[in-house]
Amino acid sequence: MPDAVSSSSSSAPESQRLLSKPPPSYHSVDDGPVSEQDSPPPLLNNFSKSDTVWILAGLWSAVFLGALGTVVATLLTPIGSDFNKSNQASYIGTSYLLSLCCFTPLYGRMSDILGRKGAMLTALFLFGTGTLLCGFCPSMKTLIMARTLAGMGGGGLYGLGAGIGGPLGGWVNDKFGWRSAFLFQAPLLIVSAVLVAWKVNIRLPSEVESQSLHEKLRRVDALGSATLVGTVGTLLLGFSLKTTEEIPWSHPSIVSLFSASAVCCVSFVLVEKYWAPFPVMPLGLITRRTPLAVSVANLFASMAAFSMIYNVPLYFSAVRLYSAANTGSHLLPHSVSTRPCLAELDILSRDFAQIAISFGSVFAGWAMRRTGKLYVLTLVASAASIFANILVILWDEKTSQWHLWLDIVPHGFGMASFITTTLIAITYLFRTTGQVLGVSLSGAILQAVLVQKLRERIQGPGSAELIHQIQHATDSIGHLDPVTRKAAVDSYADALRVVFIFQAAMSFLAFLSSIPIQESPLPELTKRTGMPGEAEKQMDVVGSKLGQIVTAVTDNFLSAVMSSAGGSYAVNAMRNARVMRDVKARKGVLANEVTRRAYLYVARNTTLPAQVRHQAQLQLNSFDKYSRPTTVKNRCAETGRGRGIIGEFALCRHQFRLQALHGQLNGVRKAMW
Repeated sequence: MPDAVSSSSSSAPESQRLLSKPPPSYHSVDDGPVSEQDSPPPLLNNFSKSDTVWILAGLWSAVFLGALGTVVATLLTPIGSDFNKSNQASYIGTSYLLSLCCFTPLYGRMSDILGRKGAMLTALFLFGTGTLLCGFCPSMKTLIMARTLAGMGGGGLYGLGAGIGGPLGGWVNDKFGWRSAFLFQAPLLIVSAVLVAWKVNIRLPSEVESQSLHEKLRRVDALGSATLVGTVGTLLLGFSLKTTEEIPWSHPSIVSLFSASAVCCVSFVLVEKYWAPFPVMPLGLITRRTPLAVSVANLFASMAAFSMIYNVPLYFSAVRLYSAANTGSHLLPHSVSTRPCLAELDILSRDFAQIAISFGSVFAGWAMRRTGKLYVLTLVASAASIFANILVILWDEKTSQWHLWLDIVPHGFGMASFITTTLIAITYLFRTTGQVLGVSLSGAILQAVLVQKLRERIQGPGSAELIHQIQHATDSIGHLDPVTRKAAVDSYADALRVVFIFQAAMSFLAFLSSIPIQESPLPELTKRTGMPGEAEKQMDVVGSKLGQIVTAVTDNFLSAVMSSAGGSYAVNAMRNARVMRDVKARKGVLANEVTRRAYLYVARNTTLPAQVRHQAQLQLNSFDKYSRPTTVKNRCAETGRGRGIIGEFALCRHQFRLQALHGQLNGVRKAMW
């Protein structure tokens, strides 16, 4: 029978080989010649080069705008002073980050419902509407609501513009006013929307397109997102009321908000564990050691990072009394390698500030590829953040310009490396939550300490009005008399020093949370084989070709045949797994049977290139012992010895006798004995 199958298949056209039924046994392999027509199925979305350029232009412009949310970091002082609400300035960043945190996970499901183009246009519409409202808002409350709306759209955009946002916002504020920093984004938004609507025509997989609207909506974890918003939102509102309204912790409003946050938190956990079919945060994954450690570390690291992004500019504007443009330029060492006009620094310090953060992520990627390891790199990156925060804590009026520019470089370099080494999808929710908590808690700490220090230094008639003015309009500090200005500057310096200590504590907690991470060595092609670049590229091509062949083999016939209850192929595979007494082995075989059979097909097909078959054999060898089926045709499934009793009671004489002597036989087996 195998010979017949082999001979018949060798005469068949090569284009039909992968589409035909597989051989009926493990050992029958086609030996026909290979044709150039032997290729994987065509790609679902295949665009021309010109269309790809236009698509990337539209997507990159949208991503750039989404990341320009950091433009607000240097505008908090002028916006707060303009509305006489500097004590509420942190809400501008918190509202955006809160909606960003909650809506980002929903865009993956939304893209399955509306399609890639529909989800992208929805994000652009929400972000554009919110941004334009920010430019025309008449009050602080309207601005906060507009930023919340922009964050709903920003959850679908993000990336490249984060570094340039702060410096660009400061420059635009000095030249045209802070409203222009929002309005100038409108032309780019329009261009992006037109390009996306014109060129982004991406088809979804057939299994997704065939689903009904109800089935697609079931995949959206709306209840989980709502409880997450309630948890974070009520917690932040409680802290904000304590600082902005200066009410005691025992006030009923604060107690009720914190209680509501606790209830929402418990509800979120229960929803994610028992209710949500597609949870925002899979608890089964989070409870594992390494994902849990990575997620918690990202939470604390994001709190430290965004606290620094929003509070270091405040130090330069309120303590050093710098302009918005000069304040924004100080974020460059923390963001990207963009060449600012730094008259205070010589060439060496300027280039070092640019190069250090630019190579943070690049260095981490290079180091991981070179060594294949990331544990030590993760700890070093988090330690660099602690070191930078300690340097920032030591800032005072005598600190030189060298320190003001270079002290935050280790933090940016460390955070870039840390995020790169811990980059897994599940951490994004923790990262965005950490951003919200970092900005809000640091703002609450700042206002609480600031009011206390101002009351200690400014006393006498009219002190309450003066403190209110300093707290609500930071720009007014430069117009005060020298004595009062000194008191205000020192108060801000003391308050920000406490915030920087909070940042250092978060960085230290991120370091501690990184310690339990388990080392998982990455592929080390360069170190292990010492192959030159061309050989590596060749092996990448071989691996890609192998993946295409295995996918074609699996999709075209293996999955269908394996699922056929009447086929001997499926019956043998299920029977081999079912007779295993080890539950873990049985599950491993069933979970890996199709994939393993595909690699086996490629490895034994002598008509394929030797390199491809060799890589397939390496993949077969990489399967652990629990994924390799045990053949029970002539051997006992438990001992490997020859069987004496056949059929469903597939035990050898030796094992059968042992179970009988120990009274472990029952039913039919006992009667047979």
